[in-house]
Amino acid sequence: MVIPVTSQRCAKHLRPAGQFLRTSCCIALCGRRLLLDLLHGMLICLLHVLMIWLVPVLVSGLLPGMHACSSVNAAEPPVTAIAVSPDEELVLVGCQSGLYSARVDQLMNSIGQDGRVSWREHSQVINVELEAIHEIMFSPDGRTIAVAGGTPGQFGIVCVLERGSGKVHQRLSDHDDVVTSVAWSEDGRQFYSAGFDGRVNCYEADETWRLLHSREVSTKPLTSLQLLHDAPSTDKSPNPEKPSEGLLIAAGLDQNIRIFDVNSPSDSPALRVLNNHTRPVLQVFTANSSQTNEPTRQLVVGSLSEDRTIRFWHPRNGRMLRFVRLSETPISAVFADTTDHAIVCDSLGTVRIIDSRTAQVQSESPTVCGRAFSCAWISARKQLLMGGRDGVIVAVSTEIGH
Repeated sequence: MVIPVTSQRCAKHLRPAGQFLRTSCCIALCGRRLLLDLLHGMLICLLHVLMIWLVPVLVSGLLPGMHACSSVNAAEPPVTAIAVSPDEELVLVGCQSGLYSARVDQLMNSIGQDGRVSWREHSQVINVELEAIHEIMFSPDGRTIAVAGGTPGQFGIVCVLERGSGKVHQRLSDHDDVVTSVAWSEDGRQFYSAGFDGRVNCYEADETWRLLHSREVSTKPLTSLQLLHDAPSTDKSPNPEKPSEGLLIAAGLDQNIRIFDVNSPSDSPALRVLNNHTRPVLQVFTANSSQTNEPTRQLVVGSLSEDRTIRFWHPRNGRMLRFVRLSETPISAVFADTTDHAIVCDSLGTVRIIDSRTAQVQSESPTVCGRAFSCAWISARKQLLMGGRDGVIVAVSTEIGH
C-alpha cells in the first residue's frame, strides 16, 4: 500500500504532538504521586502531634490511678513552710498559692486514715502577695509573725504580720534575692533574715521595723538561719543598746555552717566555720530552752545536707559530736521538746526519729507525703506536721515523751 505524500507529512507532524501528550501524562502522574506522598506525610506528622499532645491528657483523665495522687491534688503547689504558734493553738501554712491560717484542734480532727490533713477546708487565706514562701516564724510571745519569701533571682521580702489582726504590718525588701530563713531574738525586739544573696539582715522594732545592719556571710546562697539564745556572748564589752546575747548560725549552698556572735560588728568574721559536710547544707536546727517544755540538757545544733547526713554539733567549740548517714536526702528536721531526739523527714516522705546522743535511728515510718519540704512539731500532742508536694499535709504521731 502506498501512502500519499500528504499523509506522510501529516504523520510526520503528529509524532511530536503524541510525544508531548505522553510526556504531559507522565508529568501529571508524577505530580499526582508527589502530591499524594506529601499529603500522606503531613497526615502522619499530624497524627504524631496529636498523640504527643492528647494521649497524656487522656491518660491522666481516664486512668488517674497511674499517678501517685489524684488530678485535684496534682494541681496544688507544694507546702513549703509550716509553723505552729508557741501556745500551739494556731497553724500557718505557706505555699506558692498563698499563706493560710487554721486552728490546731480543727486540723487534728480532720486527719484521715492515711494521715492526710484536710487543711484547706479549715483554713483562711492571709494576703501577703509573695510568689514564694520559704519560712514562717512566730515571735517568742506569739504575737508577731515573720514570713520569708520573695521572687527568686529578683528580690526578697519579709512580711511582718500581727497575729491579732492577721494583716501585714510591714513589708521589708532589703534583700536582693529570695529570703529563705528568719530567726527571732529572745525578747522579740529583733529578728534576723537570711537570703540567696548571701547576706544576713538584722531588723529592730521601733515604731516600725527598721534595718539595723546587714552582714555579708557568703558569696553563695544561704539556706537556713538559727539564733541560739542559750549560748553566752564572747563580746567582753557588749553594746547596752543590743542586750540580746547568743550565737547566730547560718548555713548555705557552699557546704559550710558559720557561727557569729550576735553582738559582734557586722563586718567581723565568723567565730567558727563548720565544714564537715561535703554537699550543700539544707537546714540547721536548734532547740532553745525558751521554746521547749523543759530546759535542754546540752546545747546541740543539728544540720542536714544533700550529702545525706545528719550531723550534731557543739556550738561553743564547733566540734562535731556525731553523725548518721541516711539512704535518702534529708529535707527538713526539728528537735522534739529537747535536743535528745531529732525528727527528720526525707525526700521520699519517710519520717525518722534519731537519738542525737547516739546518732542511732530509733524508728522509721513511711508516709504518703512524698518529698517533705517542711515540718513542725506539736509538743502537747506529740505529733509532727509534714508539708509535702501537691499541697499535702500529713500528721505523724510519735511516742517521744510518753
